Amino acid sequence: MIAKKRIKYAALILILLAATVVSGIYAYTSYEIATVENNVVSGAVNIELKEYVKDSNGQQVEVDSVNEHVIPNENIPFTVRVYNKGIKAYLRIKYEYVNATFNISDINMNSTDWVKKGDYYYFKSILDENTYVELFNGYTIPNNITGEYNFIITAEAIQSEHLNVNFESDTPWGNITIEDSIDDNYDISTVNVSSNTIVDYKDDSRKFIEIPANFMENISLLKPGDEISDYITIKNVSNKDIEILMKNVNLSTISNDNYRYLNLKVIDESNNTVYDGTILQNTLTSLGSFKPGESKRLKFVVKFYEGNPNATSEKDYKIGWKFYLNELEEEIDVIDIINPYTGDGIIFWVILFVISLCLLALTIKKFILAKKY
Repeated sequence: MIAKKRIKYAALILILLAATVVSGIYAYTSYEIATVENNVVSGAVNIELKEYVKDSNGQQVEVDSVNEHVIPNENIPFTVRVYNKGIKAYLRIKYEYVNATFNISDINMNSTDWVKKGDYYYFKSILDENTYVELFNGYTIPNNITGEYNFIITAEAIQSEHLNVNFESDTPWGNITIEDSIDDNYDISTVNVSSNTIVDYKDDSRKFIEIPANFMENISLLKPGDEISDYITIKNVSNKDIEILMKNVNLSTISNDNYRYLNLKVIDESNNTVYDGTILQNTLTSLGSFKPGESKRLKFVVKFYEGNPNATSEKDYKIGWKFYLNELEEEIDVIDIINPYTGDGIIFWVILFVISLCLLALTIKKFILAKKY
């Protein structure tokens, strides 16, 4: 019997102490309130080199290469053009021979359009989208060839936006790394940049979040260095505190790794940074807590890093912006039932401590008496 009584006393102490643990626990109801889908098209630098010769009718005909038996100083109607199939770009050309020495007089080139720096000839104008530049029109076989030789033409391009070009410098483009051009199937003229935003509200959650119908629509055709922004308004129309969260996900078949060059920054009305990181998140990101009646306008800024490799330019990036709401339910607070709020808090804890000591002493006393008898 005494053992049972001791257990009851100990259980009572634990129950009293448990009241302190239960205090402050909140129950949240979390659910998705809206989804936005954006197609993301990374503008790319993409050029193509084409060769032409004149046919018997004097018309330019594209050829894969010129492979003929020629003699030194012979002039042939050979033309080379560079087509811009991507975004606006600067262009430079390098001419090389194998088993011969190149001389600029070998080609019929408009020298006023170009400036030579090092091994390259830099085109001084910007090459617009869907245009081409003719490198030369007419070609003279070098007079110092003694057998088979190769004429090698290398064309390189770099986006013109966010680039400071100085043609007076020995390195007009600065210290850059030239990358391979992307797949020739890329054609900027086929990209549809309109109606690429879908906003889907869940149930009546539009009252909590206002997203423009064209939210981040101009994210299409971003170029390295570009920055765009848009706004979302969050308002708490309920009588409880709420928290709004976000998680952006990849809706395309492209690897998540390619999205690391897109940075997202969320800023509140006080210019405080709410979030600053990659555009995709692995976990829910809080956009803030809102009291009943509170409303805030958040600015979303997306930047395409300048270091984005040209090879990551694709046409089927797709981002899903998912927004969630945490609604605060009633607070579970056992202590408030015993002790109303803060005024007598210290007295309550003193009383609880004394009662616990008395119960403990009583338990020990019962145990000692049980041993005697």
